[in-house]
Amino acid sequence: LKSELEALAKQLKESQAVVQDLTKEMKNVTQELTNSQQQVSARDVTITEKNEVISGLQKQLDQQKAEIASMKSGESKEHTIVKEKLALVEKEKTNVETKLISVEKEKTVVESKLAAMERAHHDVEVKLKNKLEEHKEFEKTMKTKLD
Repeated sequence: LKSELEALAKQLKESQAVVQDLTKEMKNVTQELTNSQQQVSARDVTITEKNEVISGLQKQLDQQKAEIASMKSGESKEHTIVKEKLALVEKEKTNVETKLISVEKEKTVVESKLAAMERAHHDVEVKLKNKLEEHKEFEKTMKTKLD
């Protein structure tokens, strides 16, 4: 009976260690999940800022197009200057749009990592729940044997 009790005590300690390890793993996965969510939020802010820049550039572009349309044929020098400005604005708009696409791709990557972490978090929760159930059953068995 003493050796049975010692074996049961050893099993209890091992079970408690596994529960502690799973709890630590759960905390780590939760922290990673929080970090990923913060990254996604930061990407959303960056995308919003880029969209605002594009909107401002589009307004500039529209204004300069209107200036070009209203010019008279005798103002060819001004016309050329405005065309050059317009080309620069369009180039800048293209650059910002390219950066936006790259930020959106990065956001997609972070979101898929986040989804993977959420699945891992769920798996750890399930493992922890199962280990806790095993632990409770073990404690009941031990208590029954002791009684």
